[in-house]
Amino acid sequence: MKLGFVPTGFDSWKNYFAFVFAREFVYKTNNAPYEYQKNLLEKIGSGCIYPVFKPLDLAISEIKNPLAILTLTVSAATLVTIIYYPAELISFVSKIFPAARNIQPYMVKFGAYIFIQTAILGIGLRGYGRLGQKDLLQKFQAKTIYPITIGSKVVINK
Repeated sequence: MKLGFVPTGFDSWKNYFAFVFAREFVYKTNNAPYEYQKNLLEKIGSGCIYPVFKPLDLAISEIKNPLAILTLTVSAATLVTIIYYPAELISFVSKIFPAARNIQPYMVKFGAYIFIQTAILGIGLRGYGRLGQKDLLQKFQAKTIYPITIGSKVVINK
C-alpha cells in the first residue's frame, strides 16, 4: 500500500523514519560520528525514549548471544504479565518483597500506560527536534551522512 504523500524533503517514508529513529549519524566516507548541537526538543525526546531504546539497542546488538535471547524472552514474558495479569504479578512479587502488597493492580497498569506514552512523546519530540536541525537535514538529504539504527555496531575507518 502506497501512501499519497511523503514528508517534505524526503524521498520516501523509509528515509523519513530512518532519520527520525536513528541512534546517531556517521559520515559516509569514514564512518566517523557526525557531531552536532542537539536542540532542547531533541534532548528531551532522547531522554524520554532512553529507557526503551537503550535496552532494545543492547538486545538487538547481542541477539546471537544465548544469554541475550533468554533475557529478551524473560523480559517479554514479564511485560505480558504486567499488562494482562497485574494482580498475579503483585502476588508473586509480594512473596519476595512484602511491601509490594500495598500496590494495587490499577497502579501497575497506570505506570505501564505512563511509560508507554512517555516513550511515544519522546519519539515525537526527538523527531520534531531533528527536523529543525537544518545542517543535519541538509547533510542527510545530500547523503554525506547516514543514520545508524538501534542495534548496529559502527566501525570507524581510519
